[in-house]
Amino acid sequence: MVIDQGDIVTAAGLYAFQDLTLHIIARFSGYSLAKKVSDFCLLDLNGRLQAYYQRFYLDFSHGDKTIVKAQLYCATQLHSNINVLEIAKHCHTSERTLLRRFKDATGFTPKQYIIQLKIEKAKQSMEHGKTSIEEISEDLGYSDTSNFIKIFKKNTGITPSEFRAKQKDIHE
Repeated sequence: MVIDQGDIVTAAGLYAFQDLTLHIIARFSGYSLAKKVSDFCLLDLNGRLQAYYQRFYLDFSHGDKTIVKAQLYCATQLHSNINVLEIAKHCHTSERTLLRRFKDATGFTPKQYIIQLKIEKAKQSMEHGKTSIEEISEDLGYSDTSNFIKIFKKNTGITPSEFRAKQKDIHE
């Protein structure tokens, strides 16, 4: 991930120096030289998307016991399509209070949080088994696999099939 703000150029990630080097070559010596260097070094000139490496971990360090209860409830209900009202009832609080406190504690709305949990569960299923995308989608409460694929791609930048292929490449 390269950030170029004119006088300041920086990069982050394990192999960021490669992306940064190619970016600087392209900026100061032209794209054709950067392309030659990337080809010679067997590097992807377009950089690497980091989103599919990102993992989602449950974080209870915020200290709000009601929201911890909500988080645990969400994690156990991935197969069903629960809504904010159900979570609020489970936590004995109002929807409005739950929404405010949940966002403050986790940085996500309950809906966004559940999507992150489902995507993480899908990634784990794809890494550790040969379960089909359709079965994973169904296990996570999606009645339409294409909807699951759209949500997965929106959040990771790649389709579930592409994710599975990348995992296969990593483990070989």
